[in-house]
Amino acid sequence: MLRPGQHAEGAIRLLDAIVFSNLWVAAAAALLTAAAARAMGVAPAPAAVGLAASGTLMVYGIDRLRDVSADRETAPARTAFVEQNRRALTALCGGAGLAALGFAAAAGPATIGLTSACGLAGLGLAVALTGPARVRPLACVSGATLLALAGFREGERYGMGVADGALAAGAVALGP
Repeated sequence: MLRPGQHAEGAIRLLDAIVFSNLWVAAAAALLTAAAARAMGVAPAPAAVGLAASGTLMVYGIDRLRDVSADRETAPARTAFVEQNRRALTALCGGAGLAALGFAAAAGPATIGLTSACGLAGLGLAVALTGPARVRPLACVSGATLLALAGFREGERYGMGVADGALAAGAVALGP
């Protein structure tokens, strides 16, 4: 029999696993890549979307594994999650790295160049609003993030879950 609040605890553990394993931000990266392609009037290349997701998962994962001592004070729940799941997260990073290599090989130089250029440019709100008409819809991404930050609540779950979720929501708001 479940005790009161047990469902909520399970939901929090599930959300922690999604957010603290970096799956959430990797999904946001994939959605942003697809949204950027659609905003430019081209179909999202599966290899580019996969590269964005797997590369993000690997880079964020390595950062979390490496920065445990530095994150202990500022992100104690995430740090505890990383410490408890270190082996699984290490395997996830390794798998993501291998997947990123495969996606990069499949993407070819043109896609790698395009995704690198988009990453370096950042496509901020000002650029989206003043750029060519076909990229103006990307303002949804920055707008969703701005709304999330405007309602910011102190705490790592909000900062990581809601801010990264706002990126994904902005990308989804662009539509197919």
